[in-house]
Amino acid sequence: MGGTVIAQIRVMPEGIEVDIDKLVSEVKKLGCRGYQVREVAFGLKAIEAIFAVPDGEGGTEDIETKLRALPGVGGAEVVNLGREIDEEF
Repeated sequence: MGGTVIAQIRVMPEGIEVDIDKLVSEVKKLGCRGYQVREVAFGLKAIEAIFAVPDGEGGTEDIETKLRALPGVGGAEVVNLGREIDEEF
């Protein structure tokens, strides 16, 4: 049975000099459902973005690859996974 997985992915900029607002804009273009900017340490901020991805082979690899390819991104990692709830059961 297929379905949708909700992934919370932390996007880390390369450094504090990266324009976090511009990076948020690029992350949103990839279809995130929501996001939060969090201070990590010493002025460094990370974006925690929520994505819905098909449950199947490859999982979150595609979106992680796209996030890592954005200018200014130092890394992207899944910090939480869950299933989307179908309200009509």
